Amino acid sequence: MIVAAQASPATFASDEACVAHALKEFLKATASVRGFEGLSPTERLRLAAQTLSSMETRGRELQHLPGMKVVEYVNARGDRYLKLEELHTDASGNKTWVARELMLDGNTNAFDANSDVGRKLVKSVVERSIGKSSIIFIDVNNLGKVNYFQGGTESGDALLAALGSTIKANLRQNDLFFKTGGDEFVVIAQTTDPAQVKAVEERFVRGIDSNPNARAIFRREVIAKANLYRSIAAARSPGELPAVVRDRLSLDELRLAASDFSALKNELLARQKQSLIDQARYRPSISIGSKVLLPGDTYASAKSIAEQQAAQVKLRYKQEIGLDAAKYGGTGTRVGAPNLKAKPVVLDPVIDPESTHADH
Repeated sequence: MIVAAQASPATFASDEACVAHALKEFLKATASVRGFEGLSPTERLRLAAQTLSSMETRGRELQHLPGMKVVEYVNARGDRYLKLEELHTDASGNKTWVARELMLDGNTNAFDANSDVGRKLVKSVVERSIGKSSIIFIDVNNLGKVNYFQGGTESGDALLAALGSTIKANLRQNDLFFKTGGDEFVVIAQTTDPAQVKAVEERFVRGIDSNPNARAIFRREVIAKANLYRSIAAARSPGELPAVVRDRLSLDELRLAASDFSALKNELLARQKQSLIDQARYRPSISIGSKVLLPGDTYASAKSIAEQQAAQVKLRYKQEIGLDAAKYGGTGTRVGAPNLKAKPVVLDPVIDPESTHADH
């Protein structure tokens, strides 16, 4: 217990005098307070600050499920954070609510299902939503490649932030958004209507494709590669090559530079031109799959089905834009000119995996 010191109505000549008076009153008031007896002034101040910093206020309930709540809390500094409150019953039948902090992903503000509390929440939500909800699996296309853009992992973080804002803007009331992996996310949509689920997915796909912050990431990389091409073209000797190119020359290329710089330059320009063409194929996109939650489904089984559908979508998309799809289980590139404006398709949600075809 901390006793707040009452300041006298006296007018103080300065802020320093006011603080000195408050400290004097605090020390006088706490001299006989339980827990403060025998402590030095410094120790009493430290204990009071520690107590105040641990104080928190329970705020609004953001999600209420049977035996489980997601609640916003505010600490003494004004920081806001979430806790998962669960109803526990002991051997005597006494019921108590136990709260644990629920972590959010720093880039997307999605519930972090990689943490113990977040993992428990997403599993519990699915278990309690059977017959009422659907699971949507989201795979961020090309995040690994974006992490190697000129901006490094900051570019990847910016893409995830753009995804988070897009998903949040298109969630409906009571829909929940979780991060389940580095580039993988899950949305629990509070509907079993396949048309509504598909409409939500289509908004996600259109939203990230048109997100100005996400598009800017890819545009900057195209500009960077074009500028690098021009710098290579302007070089008249190995020493004038851009450092990022010069430092990566192999021994054979260094020998060629010494004997025939023009030949090396032509090789570098051809390589950079192809890199620029390849870069133009990429744009912000997600591959998405979904499963209506029915009796017999578990979080793991439903997520796996939705993830498989998203993998089929990704394969088709990679082929459409002219990339080698062998990595994704395909048999090569698209026949004919690539469609650089293509977006990943959205398939009908899987209801019964035994009777639903992927090409719906």
